Amino acid sequence: MPLSVGVGAVSNLTINGARVGLTFTEPVTLPWLRASNAVVTETGGLTASDLAAVGGSWSQNGSLSFGTMRVQSGNWSQSGTFTGTELQLLGTAILSHGRGYTNGLQITVDSVNVAANAAIDMSGCGGLASPLATGGSGGSYGGRG
Repeated sequence: MPLSVGVGAVSNLTINGARVGLTFTEPVTLPWLRASNAVVTETGGLTASDLAAVGGSWSQNGSLSFGTMRVQSGNWSQSGTFTGTELQLLGTAILSHGRGYTNGLQITVDSVNVAANAAIDMSGCGGLASPLATGGSGGSYGGRG
């Protein structure tokens, strides 16, 4: 179910067990956002003071800012900037690099908590080594390639 949202149209957002495509036409700020066993693709700028996700998957394409973000289980894919105060990956949650996004996973948070069975997965980041480049090309070594 696609949903296009303008400024000021949403105060809080709860998504339960749905397959949803959200497009924020301008940056949106929410006091809180909850997603439970949902499959969500979100495009645009989103700010949520308190964000919680359990199960399902979330694909974020654009900037995401949050106070506290808790992902209990499921997959969260991020393409764009990712900033906040506290990030908690609990249970079996996986935070990964967005498919096809070439700028890597950019996380800027004050505090990160990754539980024993949770993960930040960077396996989709970077590219293969280039035969035209010398030295450190390809992959995600942090330099030019």
